[in-house]
Amino acid sequence: MYRLRKDLERLKDIRLAQDSLFQETIIEKLVALASRFRKSVTLYYNRDGLCVQACQGDEEVAWRHLRHRTSNRLSWVRAIRCLAPNELAPRGRDKIETASLSLDCMAVIQCDGQATLLLPRVKDGGPTGELDEEIYANYGQLCRLSLNELLSPIEARLGHHRTEKAKAKKTKSAVLVGVEFTKKAYQKKGGCYLDELARLAETAGLKPAIRVKQKLTTPQPGTFIGRGKVNEIRSMVLDKGLDLVLFACDLPYSTLSRLGEFIGVPVIDRSELILDIFAQHAKTNEGRLQVKLARLEHELHRLLKEEKDLDRQAGGIGIRGGAGETSATLVKRRIHRKKLNLEKELDNLAKQRIEGRKRRARSSLARVALAGYTNAGKSTLLNRLVGCEAAKAKDQLFTTLTTTTRRMALPSGRHILLSDTVGFVENLPHHLVAAFESTLAASADADLTLVLMEANEKSLLRHKAAVNEVLEKLGSKAINRLPVLSKVDLLAEEQRSSVRTICGGAVEISAKTGEGIEQLLEVIDALLSRNERELELLIPFNEMNVVNELFAGGRVLKRQWTEEGVRLRTRLPQDCLAEVKQFVVKK
Repeated sequence: MYRLRKDLERLKDIRLAQDSLFQETIIEKLVALASRFRKSVTLYYNRDGLCVQACQGDEEVAWRHLRHRTSNRLSWVRAIRCLAPNELAPRGRDKIETASLSLDCMAVIQCDGQATLLLPRVKDGGPTGELDEEIYANYGQLCRLSLNELLSPIEARLGHHRTEKAKAKKTKSAVLVGVEFTKKAYQKKGGCYLDELARLAETAGLKPAIRVKQKLTTPQPGTFIGRGKVNEIRSMVLDKGLDLVLFACDLPYSTLSRLGEFIGVPVIDRSELILDIFAQHAKTNEGRLQVKLARLEHELHRLLKEEKDLDRQAGGIGIRGGAGETSATLVKRRIHRKKLNLEKELDNLAKQRIEGRKRRARSSLARVALAGYTNAGKSTLLNRLVGCEAAKAKDQLFTTLTTTTRRMALPSGRHILLSDTVGFVENLPHHLVAAFESTLAASADADLTLVLMEANEKSLLRHKAAVNEVLEKLGSKAINRLPVLSKVDLLAEEQRSSVRTICGGAVEISAKTGEGIEQLLEVIDALLSRNERELELLIPFNEMNVVNELFAGGRVLKRQWTEEGVRLRTRLPQDCLAEVKQFVVKK
């Protein structure tokens, strides 16, 4: 069958059109070859429309052409088989091949033009080994089908099952451990807020199973908590089959290792858990670099606290050469080298961010930043104010790791730039805050910072203190901050009164229901206008670029065309008066 093989090789060079299941001209030639040589012929195509193999008789496609060979995935190869004149479709062999090789589909064509399409049947997320048959009067109907529309439902059922199965498999259960120290000198080293630790664990994809809390005078040497409590936690892990132990405070690396070896499962402290959440939520290049830098800073911080005494063998002959370097010194040097490379990349990105801030500053638009405790509703408020889903809003901690800035109009017609920043958390180590300094700079540079706090009387004071502490470190002025209580729709009237006494003067809002949003916009408008002066300007026609800048800033109250130029009534901040001093008509 040399001539048949040559003719099939020529057909292999024809590529199928994009999203086309099969091509009518190819089928016509295949039917002609099968009738002429009285032998079945088959062409196998991949998802790119390329013919990977041409077969005759009972030959099958080579396994190397199958992209996936697992039982619960399609192979990304489809076949078109034209039968000999004495054969009827579909044959048992065709069905076995389609099912066993997990072919995307197989079209079996008879010499009279009738077509049968074999598709894998999926149940409970996997192929059943059976096939669905679709019969067409002629192969022209078959060629009009779309490949994506045909296979998408099948792959969706396979993919959905795998995703759900993977999620269920990856969910690990954890013991939450809180420690409270009664001695004043050690109180900051402890951590007893297990509700927040549980939220952090859920955000990281873990399942909080058991909570353990211990009150001590001072940290216990070697284990940080009492040895009896360590044995109790070990028994819980063994009895319940738990996977992790999470501490609500930071522990030395040597203590974590010692506890992990004794308990038999990994032991993670609060900072390490927060870094894992950062890594999961970092979607942009800058976010990933900041997370890597924060992790290196955390490792270096631990090494500086723990002086390791392992020595490296020194060079030299006999007693010459000295004591050598400690292993800690070598590790520190490697970390510093990696840090330097990351900081260079972040510096380049920071320069671009600074240039962007300079351009926004030249536009004379006021800058308003949203700052606050994580999961206080900053992204939800941004989406509500700008009228679209500008930022990803979820009921999770640290959903936002990069700054999102959008332009919006206040009720007075004035335009501002509104920025959403990364959330804060209580007792966040300074070296982790420093890693996100470029992202948090939007809060320090803003003309007004809205400090969002969740209206919860149990945690309000702690969250308020944590946010103000970080803002002070960033250089944000207290006079430029506006306290905002969010999620007030979840409180009863008695609870609202209690919250008002704790945080008096704050604007109460609900970004979800829209309650208090109008009042918030009015307060923002008033605070931004407190350092402005109303002026009347006469701008000649050859200085129309000044008019464009004033309109871009949204500060024009009235416009009148005259013979000398454009007469404008505007409101401008004090630092912009010098730029328009020559055009002032009346103050």
